[in-house]
Amino acid sequence: MRKPIVITLITSFVGLVIVCAMSYGFPTCFYCPGNICKAHQAIKNCGQCHIPFKGVSSSMCMSDGCHSIDRLSRLSIKALSDLHISYVNKNKDCLDCHTEHREDNLIHHS
Repeated sequence: MRKPIVITLITSFVGLVIVCAMSYGFPTCFYCPGNICKAHQAIKNCGQCHIPFKGVSSSMCMSDGCHSIDRLSRLSIKALSDLHISYVNKNKDCLDCHTEHREDNLIHHS
């Protein structure tokens, strides 16, 4: 009776080790739920936007060089710029409006 339990535990442990090794060796498989929007196709490091096992956070979007307040203030349409800055000031989550893996705005992620 004890043999099946031991075999199950060993098999589970080995499976967990394999999944952990794969997530370390091939993190894109764990970060990217599919294709990515055209605007972000130049991003090669998924960790620039995604936090492992947590997903994307607005703080990652707002980092320097991406969608900082300075860059938002330079949007060509002032009303759009003001809207985004007001959302930032209200601590709104970027993902409430922006879903980067939408079907209507995709390219193939390689």
